[in-house]
Amino acid sequence: MQLKHNDFIVDRAMVPTREVLEFTTQDVLLARQKLLTRTIEEFTQQVSHLLQQLKLQPTTSIPKFKCFACETYGGGHATNECAMVQEEV
Repeated sequence: MQLKHNDFIVDRAMVPTREVLEFTTQDVLLARQKLLTRTIEEFTQQVSHLLQQLKLQPTTSIPKFKCFACETYGGGHATNECAMVQEEV
């Protein structure tokens, strides 16, 4: 039996060696472009699905709250309601 240069013997069994695949720059760019395209398509589908869910939800008015804070002393009251400011006047 004649051995080829790609083969070697391990425990009397013929095992072919693995070869390294060579890629050109164009192959790598094409693969990355396909991956990026697939990722963008999946993202677009997810965003479209989320937009459809938002459109299906009933719109409710969101209550607007005024945040009062005393400009002089801070706290949970408006400046015109501050007892400390009214005492000074």
